[in-house]
Amino acid sequence: MIKPDESVNINNESESRRMRTSRVCGLHHIATNVKRITLCGDDVDSFLLNSRTQLPAAWIKVLFPDGLNYAARAYTLSGLNKFAGTIDFDMVLHGSGPAVRWAKNAQIGDVVGFAGPGPGGFALNPKSKWLLLIVDEAGIPAMKSILTSLPSNLPVILFVGVESSVGITQLTHSNLIAQYSAISSLKGESAMRMLVQQAIDEQVLPASEGQAWIATEADDARYLKQRLIEAEIFKPTAIFSRGYWKKGVKGFNDTP
Repeated sequence: MIKPDESVNINNESESRRMRTSRVCGLHHIATNVKRITLCGDDVDSFLLNSRTQLPAAWIKVLFPDGLNYAARAYTLSGLNKFAGTIDFDMVLHGSGPAVRWAKNAQIGDVVGFAGPGPGGFALNPKSKWLLLIVDEAGIPAMKSILTSLPSNLPVILFVGVESSVGITQLTHSNLIAQYSAISSLKGESAMRMLVQQAIDEQVLPASEGQAWIATEADDARYLKQRLIEAEIFKPTAIFSRGYWKKGVKGFNDTP
């Protein structure tokens, strides 16, 4: 357990990349196919001293056993408690990969490795007059954590890509200007790219100084950032863009 007055500077990159060990101290089904995993232990205590863990959209890499090796998967932190010394992340239980197999069979006391926090937590620029968030299903947990951190009067526009209409949910913010949803399973050109391009063509996005945060499939993230720059919607420094995954690549790591 971390004492309230404890202060250690471990925000360097070597600490963030270091392999840590934790144990499972909580398991909860928060939806039919979503399981919340709570981790604790000495390495979790020291991890929580890193100020980057407090940023919205902070994430970790979890290392799941995969035969004689490990499979690394990235997860947004869904909760943390510095005084209890715990961190939470949510796992969608679909497919049959090593992460899902581990989650379905996980028990209190199981040991699992992790590293982080990874780069890419959200920080609002005080000069931003509005915020654009673009995510697919992998980025929705990060988007939710960002929305809860924002000033209530900041205008927000959301673009959300999902695999089917079942995944479309209304995300909340007190000054949500608009939410656009795209079905990413459409054939041909990326549905998200088409939707954002339509918004640019129809001048849906405000002309005032804003900020953008993009977390999607890697090629989409790269394309969307470039289009927003070319359309002169944002300055390059006002856009954070990260590929949370890449088509056809397991354990993809989009390192800035």
